Amino acid sequence: MKIVIEKLKVAPLLFFLALFFHYASAGVIADAPWIKDAALNALEFLLSIAGVLAIISMVVSGAIYFFSAGSPQIAEKAKKGFGFSIIGTIAIFGALIIVKTAQKLVE
Repeated sequence: MKIVIEKLKVAPLLFFLALFFHYASAGVIADAPWIKDAALNALEFLLSIAGVLAIISMVVSGAIYFFSAGSPQIAEKAKKGFGFSIIGTIAIFGALIIVKTAQKLVE
């Protein structure tokens, strides 16, 4: 049982390492991408995942507000959660724009 738990702890790390070095399997070393390209691709991927999670957070906050059944405390928490989700989404997509702009400048 302990071995299974240890494997589960390592699995996400191995997934992100495999994703990060996905392009390292080029045939010739001259064809291999630069480390900056791999890093920018990984960062772009992580920011995209964060954007999806922020949008899911907005949907969940909206559902909580909808099902608050007139409770002012629950409705207020849902409003705050939705506001934080909006701020997070703006920050994430702003960071994604910065990364894409930096990627174009580096090329």
